[in-house]
Amino acid sequence: MTADSEHVIKTLSEMNRVLIENAYSAKEEIDESSNSRCWKRIPQDQKNKFPFPAKYMPDYKSPSKKGISVGNGVRMIWGNTQEATAILTALNYFTTSVDPNITVHEVGMTISPPEAGSNYNNSCSNTSDLLIGASPDAVLVYPNGEIEALEVKNHCPFLVNRRGASNNQSKSFYLSNRNATSDIPPGYIPQLMMEMFCLGPKCRSAVMVRQTAIHGAAILRVKRDDEWIDEMMYWLQQFQVQFVNLGVAPPPNFFWENGGDRYKEFVYRTKHIGMHEAELVAYVENNRIQRPKFRNNLIVPLFLDDNN
Repeated sequence: MTADSEHVIKTLSEMNRVLIENAYSAKEEIDESSNSRCWKRIPQDQKNKFPFPAKYMPDYKSPSKKGISVGNGVRMIWGNTQEATAILTALNYFTTSVDPNITVHEVGMTISPPEAGSNYNNSCSNTSDLLIGASPDAVLVYPNGEIEALEVKNHCPFLVNRRGASNNQSKSFYLSNRNATSDIPPGYIPQLMMEMFCLGPKCRSAVMVRQTAIHGAAILRVKRDDEWIDEMMYWLQQFQVQFVNLGVAPPPNFFWENGGDRYKEFVYRTKHIGMHEAELVAYVENNRIQRPKFRNNLIVPLFLDDNN
C-alpha cells in the first residue's frame, strides 16, 4: 500500500492520513430510520412458522439493469454486494442453533496488540516496527466473553467466458454450478490468522462462511495456531527488512526461491491447515439462507441481468 505514487506507508500517521483524513463520511449516506423499517420482528406465537428471528422486507423500487465490462472484477463486485447476506447467515445460524445470546458486532481495522513484539522471541529480532492490522467482516461475541473473528466469502456464480475473446478481454460470462466446500483455501489462512492475532489473545478461533448463490453455505472454523503466527511474523519481518525499508520491489517468487526449506515448510503447513484442520461447523441449505422479500411478498431476484 502506498500513501501516494512515490512513498510507502510506514507509520500510523501516514495510514491515518490516507485512510481516515482523506476519507468521506459514510454516515451521511446511511438512512438508519429507513433501514430499521425494513426489519420486522416475529411475534412469539409465530416463531415456529418462520425460520429466522426477524423478517427483512425492503420497500420496492424499480430494479435497474446496468451493463458492465469488468472481467474478473465481477467477483469482487459480487462479494461486496452479498457480504451482508453472508453475515446474516452466520447470525441466524449461531443465534438459532447454538445460543440466542450470541451477538455479531461490526468492526473496522484492528491493530496488532502492543505486546506483540515481545511475544515472538524466536522468529524476529524486532517485530515492533511492523505496521500490522486486519479487518474481519465482523466479530462473534459469546455470552461468556469469548470472541471469534468472522470472515465471509461469497463465491461468485459468474465466470468469465474466454472462448473466442481477444487479448483476454471478454464482456460475457457463464454461470457456474459451484457447491459450498468444507475446506479453506490456503490463501485465506494468513488472513484468518492475522485477524485472530489482531483481535488479541482472547480470540482463539475464527469462523468462515463460504456462501454460494444457489447451493447454500458452509460454516467453517479454524483454530488459532500461535506457532504458525510466530513463523508468519518472521517472514513479514524479512519482507520489511529486505524490501520495504530499502524501497526495493520484490522479485517474483522471492521467498520460495531464496527462503530455503524453512519457507517451503511454512507454505506446506499453511496448506495443511486449510485442507485438513478446518472444522465444518454446519452446512446451511439454500432455503435457510435469508434473502429479502418485498413487502408484497415477492422474492427479490438474485440477478437483474438477462441470461442467454
